[in-house]
Amino acid sequence: MNSNNQTVSGQEFIINEYNDLKIVEQKTKVCPRCKREKPTNLFYKNRKGQYSSYCKSCHMAYGMRINYNKRKECKRDYIKNNNKDNKIIIIEHYSDGKNCCACCGESHIEFLTLDHINGGGSKQKRDLGISGSNTQKFYKWLINNNFPNDPHLQVLCFNCNITKGIYGYCPHKTKVTEEPIPIN
Repeated sequence: MNSNNQTVSGQEFIINEYNDLKIVEQKTKVCPRCKREKPTNLFYKNRKGQYSSYCKSCHMAYGMRINYNKRKECKRDYIKNNNKDNKIIIIEHYSDGKNCCACCGESHIEFLTLDHINGGGSKQKRDLGISGSNTQKFYKWLINNNFPNDPHLQVLCFNCNITKGIYGYCPHKTKVTEEPIPIN
């Protein structure tokens, strides 16, 4: 007697050699993650033909969550490294290879930034379609456009750049003489 097992919408049937149809009692299993009893056709089988512990929906949800977290972490690392590389390239180019602040000589790359000498950085970014104060997009635009020779750009440290923006002069120089302010 040759029989053929088939599963149709959760019901398991046996068709024997005489084309007699017999309904077989459906096997079930409890998923430990969702705590539901489900038919075995909702569980994956391994190479040995054994059913997995978790149902297909829990297995997929868990796998997607793990993969999402891995992708998110990899993307974050890539962006962080790419942004740092872009910043180093920009600082090196616009400081003529000196890699330091044009005012105070600060050389820690973490403190350096690009400054628009006569102001207007926000306006330029708006004109380029770069929203907000997204410096990384501006750096990428400069690199993609082969470092436009803009005489209005210089490298300053954040302290010099912010103070220049707020007070209108570099903190290491006075307004009138442009000489360093003496420290008492």
